Amino acid sequence: MKQNGLASTLIAHNCQAYVIYDTTANPDMRYLTSFSTRDPVLYIHYADNRRELIVPEMEVTRAKHETDLTVISRNELGYREIFEELRDSHKTIAHIIQERCPGNIMIPKTMPAALAFSLCDNQKQKVVIDFEKYVEWMRDIKSEKEWRHIAASAQATETAMAHALSLIHNAIVKEEILYHAETKEPLSSELLRYEIHKVLLKKGYHAEDTIVACGLNTAMPHWTGTGVLSAHQPIIIDIFPSSDITGYYADMTRTVSKGAPAQKIIDMHTAVLNALHIAQNMVKPGMSTREMHQAVLDYFADHGFETAGLSGFIHSLGHGVGLSVHEFPSLSLLDMPLQKNQVIAIEPALYYADVGGVRIENIGIVTDRGFTSFTTYPEVLIV
Repeated sequence: MKQNGLASTLIAHNCQAYVIYDTTANPDMRYLTSFSTRDPVLYIHYADNRRELIVPEMEVTRAKHETDLTVISRNELGYREIFEELRDSHKTIAHIIQERCPGNIMIPKTMPAALAFSLCDNQKQKVVIDFEKYVEWMRDIKSEKEWRHIAASAQATETAMAHALSLIHNAIVKEEILYHAETKEPLSSELLRYEIHKVLLKKGYHAEDTIVACGLNTAMPHWTGTGVLSAHQPIIIDIFPSSDITGYYADMTRTVSKGAPAQKIIDMHTAVLNALHIAQNMVKPGMSTREMHQAVLDYFADHGFETAGLSGFIHSLGHGVGLSVHEFPSLSLLDMPLQKNQVIAIEPALYYADVGGVRIENIGIVTDRGFTSFTTYPEVLIV
């Protein structure tokens, strides 16, 4: 069990418990509790693997329904009385933690500073900061239940992508500007993003910062996009939604053009697509991510696409995906050898300020047989 790994970590650091105080927007908290809340709650994982979730009264029943943890009401532990005395919520939570964990404790780097300082005021208790990100590493290898959640997110993402590309495909072109085939209004980044989000919401997913960038602005990898879309220009669409129910993400990118773009964009797309397939074919347990990243860099260089400064292949080859859209492993020159049942997104790309950018991204799982892609959508440029 992964939980045993955390217990072993605590024992190795001579700590009684691992303590998190956060909302479940923190993926580590969501992972450890299987609970969803916008208000911060207290999670305590003891070295003997006992696990407690301490929540306000209003959340007790729901927490018991959603988790298999020991759920305790804050007021059972004297929260109101302690707060009346201390008049500070973080000092109150610190007092509760110290009452339940008089020994040394480990806390994440994300612990609110006010709470961390309050804990450190206790001279009898050592506070160890989790600089190694032990819980994030626990999330690295996915169970079948987890990867199936991610695969479902990938399917919803494909549906949204298909809808977006159908609007581009059917768009009317007037003076190089795309117009919606039915409403006749200009087809803009904002409108296409709205249409993508609408599809996702209907399926029980939500997305933020969805990229719909056009033209020269595609040379900026994280430009979300604004304004009207043009024909014969690269359009990068990058969608990374999470499930409203499970919290698991997917990630997918396509670069398309309504009508043939500049020849350099066509050549870039061919190169990026070939690089994607090279990287996917290299995936296997034990494969060096540094070697994968370098293979893509070498392929691009051999085909005339140099990387220098802000041009070329200027980000990592990919990343893990789970309760966060970017998590371990990093497919980069840092080198994190792949392991079976990691879910990874592979996204080679090229960016040049004079013509724009091209990025293609698929998501899938590392298996004994290689890369099993959850993404099946066509990788065509001209639509």
